Amino acid sequence: YQQSFWKTGMLETGIKWAMTQTNNDLFREDSLSGGWVPNTNMSNEFLYTEHIAAAYASVGRMLGNKWTLKLGLRGEFTYALGNWITTHSETIKKYFNVFPTVFVGYNPSADWRLNLSYTSRIGRPSFSQLNPFRNYIDANSYTEGNPDLDPQLSRQMALSVTFKNHYSLALVYANTRNLIMQNPYYDETGTKTLLWENFGNQFMTGGSLSVSELPITKWLYFTLSGVCVYMGNSANPANGQSEQYINNGVLTNMQGQITLLLPKDWKIELMGMYQGKVPYGYFLIDPIFIMNGGVKKNFLDNRATLSINVSDFFGSLDENLVYKSDDNVEYALNQSINIQI
Repeated sequence: YQQSFWKTGMLETGIKWAMTQTNNDLFREDSLSGGWVPNTNMSNEFLYTEHIAAAYASVGRMLGNKWTLKLGLRGEFTYALGNWITTHSETIKKYFNVFPTVFVGYNPSADWRLNLSYTSRIGRPSFSQLNPFRNYIDANSYTEGNPDLDPQLSRQMALSVTFKNHYSLALVYANTRNLIMQNPYYDETGTKTLLWENFGNQFMTGGSLSVSELPITKWLYFTLSGVCVYMGNSANPANGQSEQYINNGVLTNMQGQITLLLPKDWKIELMGMYQGKVPYGYFLIDPIFIMNGGVKKNFLDNRATLSINVSDFFGSLDENLVYKSDDNVEYALNQSINIQI
């Protein structure tokens, strides 16, 4: 439902209900002694059903010619049932969450733009993260889902300033509760289990500075961005430990791109990225560096495009991380973690 008011105001409300049902049914038999025998260790049936009921309302209005204000509120109730039929076990989750949003915009002139925002989000675990069946990576390691996962809840406050659509500065504070991540466990034989779990809390505070698509000449464009934030990770004591787990540090990230516009609709792009050491949950991720490049040609009045791209042409991307357990035991791993800033 939408309703305008006071010429520049808008009221929006709505409700939504959604149901998702996913079934993973794998049955395996092995040929033994001339017959087929069920393999219960390699068979699995997991049925997941999720109901989400939501209601939202938002109100926004232009205040004069320079100010914009928008307020919103969303409430969601979730009922989730995970039925691991193979082991005759069920997991039921019921939770209600409220998500407020605030946006304030100020445009003092055609060149300047200032935004202040507060947002809150929910990140529900995916089916693959919930499914408890073992997926073997190799003979000595496998991944395993966790039907008891809780959703992660994130809140962020950001202040950004933009000048002439090319230069921008942003300050941000973000906090995530019940961070969903994959943790490694080793048994006495050395077999590694990568298990999805709720880590604890993570926060980051810092800023970014960027220059976007700045025209140096008519045929050369330049983009550069830098991020520096302080990241903190904390988890409650576990496995008999008496102290809270802490893993804090500074994250730096720099990215650059050069675009060359050549005659006859040819384009060359070179991109580079460096990221310093990152504390993330129980992990400490080593620095990484990568260079990519590509050539693009447009045909038929820009209705067709031919692209040739090369990723990591120096072969420098090597994602290594160290896992620090509660008992101060460190494991060196080669594993990918997706980090969004």
